[in-house]
Amino acid sequence: GDGTPGSCTETALRAALERRGVIRFECGAAPVTILVTSELRLEGYTGDVVLDGRGLVTLDGGGATRILGLHSSFEREEPRLTVQGLGFTRGRTTDVPDTTSTEQGGAAIYRLGGSLTVLDCTFTDNTGPETGQDVAGGAVYSIGVGTTTIVGSTFRGNRCSDGGALGNLHAPLVLVNSVVEDNVATGHDGNPGHGGNGGGIYMDGAGNELTICGCRVSRNRGNAFGGGVFRVSNTGEPATDIDRSTFEDNEIVPDDFRLAG
Repeated sequence: GDGTPGSCTETALRAALERRGVIRFECGAAPVTILVTSELRLEGYTGDVVLDGRGLVTLDGGGATRILGLHSSFEREEPRLTVQGLGFTRGRTTDVPDTTSTEQGGAAIYRLGGSLTVLDCTFTDNTGPETGQDVAGGAVYSIGVGTTTIVGSTFRGNRCSDGGALGNLHAPLVLVNSVVEDNVATGHDGNPGHGGNGGGIYMDGAGNELTICGCRVSRNRGNAFGGGVFRVSNTGEPATDIDRSTFEDNEIVPDDFRLAG
């Protein structure tokens, strides 16, 4: 942008992402929302990216598309993507029931390989598939060896088959000074099954180390296991590290209970 709201367009953002590097929004002093009509897609193994919204910019998927995707390689920790001071709202992937495609997770941000850092961002009303095994992360889904680190961020009203807010498959997660509340894991029957694990946070696969510090995880809901947090514990892997955090009013509402009224 050139300091005016009208200069901060989806087209300008795409052009900046093609160049990679540090991208700062200059849209004026008032909050700005940019409608994203198709996924902002970063592909390849090189070229780190920083997206800095300065606390004034919201990226809106319009209930029709994923907002941002980092498509590297499962085995690589590069490139590194950092998003800070941004809002992500109304991202959406697919309505296909019982999908087996893990690529349909992460309606706001999807990470396959590479590394992701999220600083001071908000994620609201992002929606992944309603049902499907291992399809997770209404807001953010991370797959592969790179770390996902989230600090000072808020997740509210996000939905997906597993991990209403956050999903991680064969991927470590560090979550610090953040709020995860009022998110829903919409699947059912667990794994094997059609999801419903981890109303707030879902962790599965090898290498799924979880660190939570200074966080509040509350009022999240699942239909199978883990109203607030679900994590598969594999032999020989480190235990979940939780410090100075609050977990309250998370719940599981199984199918048979809901059908009974």
